[in-house]
Amino acid sequence: MSLRGKAGKEMNICPVCGGSESSVAARAGAYEMLNCANCGLGYSEPMRAAPSSRYNVTDYFARWEFARFIGRIPGKGRKLLDVGCGKGIFLKMAERVGYDVYGVDFNGPALKTARQKLPAVMIEEGKAEDFLKRHPELRFDAITAFHVLEHLEDPAGFLISSARHLTRGGMLAVSVPNPLRWQLKYGTEEWDVPPHHLTRWNFNSLNTVFDKAGLKIVFSSAETGFGNDLAYVHAVLNRSWGILSKFKRTPVYNLSQKTGTAGVSGVIGKAAGIKRKLMYIPAVPAVLIAKMTGWHAPGGVSLYVEAVKR
Repeated sequence: MSLRGKAGKEMNICPVCGGSESSVAARAGAYEMLNCANCGLGYSEPMRAAPSSRYNVTDYFARWEFARFIGRIPGKGRKLLDVGCGKGIFLKMAERVGYDVYGVDFNGPALKTARQKLPAVMIEEGKAEDFLKRHPELRFDAITAFHVLEHLEDPAGFLISSARHLTRGGMLAVSVPNPLRWQLKYGTEEWDVPPHHLTRWNFNSLNTVFDKAGLKIVFSSAETGFGNDLAYVHAVLNRSWGILSKFKRTPVYNLSQKTGTAGVSGVIGKAAGIKRKLMYIPAVPAVLIAKMTGWHAPGGVSLYVEAVKR
């Protein structure tokens, strides 16, 4: 958000803490990514999200946070809303352990799959804030929003609205991309820029926005586990044998793409895919041996927090 100061100078205001001191971290088209000097939030200027149609092709998969939440929070007889429920993978897991589940997402095609899995469950298309306005009577013992916060134009407003619909002592669980994840050592990830991701979070900025919403963080963690460790070792091995990747940057490969001689580029692409799969053969035992020594990959993909309503 931009405001003008007394001297008419435009100021960028942090959407979480209201701080006006920031620095430009990156640019993406018509957007700037700014870092708040006060709370550490990375935020977009402008804070304008992509149209919902952009997410109709988003793939959904089981995240480590799903098992983390299910393993820590008992569900029998409790009511849960999953924001960004997608194809209903987490909803199904939560239902199995006893939760009375509800879901909301603005990805219509994904929701068709979710409704097929859970035909008796209330699953609606649209924004979470609109869902909560349509159902002011609903109160939840838990609300989950895994990799949702970074997409929102008003993340503080979303958390405030969600907190109103929690029972006293109710739990809100959120995960966001980790700004220190090891994948960034290999370059910027194209999906982690506006208008796809409008914010970049650390634990300090998460604590600030949760406090603003009347929520107290009671548990926080960066991603750990075998899946993250395996992905890290696989990436290292894959990059260490990068002959095919280097060839893809040569004039010969580029010419084959431009002239339509897909035979050359197709063979190279398939070979690179086979190479990536083969790298799992040494990666799996390497991780198993390394974990015996207590090793973990540096910086998991996600930050995860659980907070209770004050």
